Amino acid sequence: MLRSTVRLIAMVLVLALLPAGVALLSLRTAKDTAFALTANTDVLSVEPLCGQELIWDFELAEAAPSGTARPAVVGSPARDAGVKPSAAPPQRLVGAATVHLRGGARAVLERRPDGLWRIALTRGPLHKRCTDMAPLPSVVVSMMVPAEPDRTGPRPAGPSAEKVPLRELLLELPVSAEEGPHVLGLQTMRSVSTPAIGEPKAHAKAKEKAEPEADAKPSGAVLLLSGRVVLGDLLRPGGGWSQASSPLLREGKLEARTRDLFTDRSVTVIDEPLDAGSRVDTHACLERDEELELLACLEGTPVSASGFVYDNVDRALDVKLSVTTERIGIAQHGGGHRAVAITWWSRFISLQFVQMFAATLLLLCTLAQTLFALPAPTRPS
Repeated sequence: MLRSTVRLIAMVLVLALLPAGVALLSLRTAKDTAFALTANTDVLSVEPLCGQELIWDFELAEAAPSGTARPAVVGSPARDAGVKPSAAPPQRLVGAATVHLRGGARAVLERRPDGLWRIALTRGPLHKRCTDMAPLPSVVVSMMVPAEPDRTGPRPAGPSAEKVPLRELLLELPVSAEEGPHVLGLQTMRSVSTPAIGEPKAHAKAKEKAEPEADAKPSGAVLLLSGRVVLGDLLRPGGGWSQASSPLLREGKLEARTRDLFTDRSVTVIDEPLDAGSRVDTHACLERDEELELLACLEGTPVSASGFVYDNVDRALDVKLSVTTERIGIAQHGGGHRAVAITWWSRFISLQFVQMFAATLLLLCTLAQTLFALPAPTRPS
């Protein structure tokens, strides 16, 4: 009697601890989850972390500062010599552009309906922290623009007369937020072909007809991404109906992989599509609206996503990202925020050893149930 009572109590304890253990494993998340994102979107934003740098090159672009009456535009030789910027610098620069982003910057990349890139460069949430570590401008745009011709000297003749001398001008966001512009806008441009000397008019007209077809092709620019990356954006005021399109996430796919503890192989645990119009944050900080909460969230997630973005024939952006972190954030279109993570329970049941053990146990239980269902004379002895 006593032995049966002990067995009953032990069975009750096991049945009670089993759900508790499953719940405990479901609450803990794996911190070494490898997330892979592929998306087709109209817009994304990237924020390099402190100590990181990104450099983007554009063959022809237009840059203009905004948000201040005195944009910080200086020539590179003048800055090296310590000369202060001019009081009335040019408001618009056109030429070959090189964008240099440091930690604390924020860049919003958008592919316009006409196929051109539009980039807004601002100071990000980590600007103060990063500039305290390294007091350097977080955003520097180098523009190669035509130099002013020297009208006093003799004009060159021959082949050198066709070459236009260039000079470098720098647009930057100063370390202090009270100085210089608040936003640097950059928009790519298409080069306009001019008829060569002696070219027949028929050939020139054929070029003009072929140019729209060439404009529909991708630009071929591939930009590296590093730091915090947010795919998609909110609908603009008015729903975006007054515009040709509203920049949103079109489609995407999310994969989360973890490591098998026994075979050391990579196992896919999550494979789900991303809904159109949603937003994806590699640092799961979308729901932090206040500045201090957002800063605490970013500082508490010292991981960096890496990948690249390029344009496609659909006049959108193709993005490929990878990040190893505990969770990423997704904001559904018209819904709330949720965090995507791999729990220890999901990791446990995805192990090949556990799946084989469960399949074997199920097979034995089915076999035992079949044997007990047989009539007594036909049961194997």
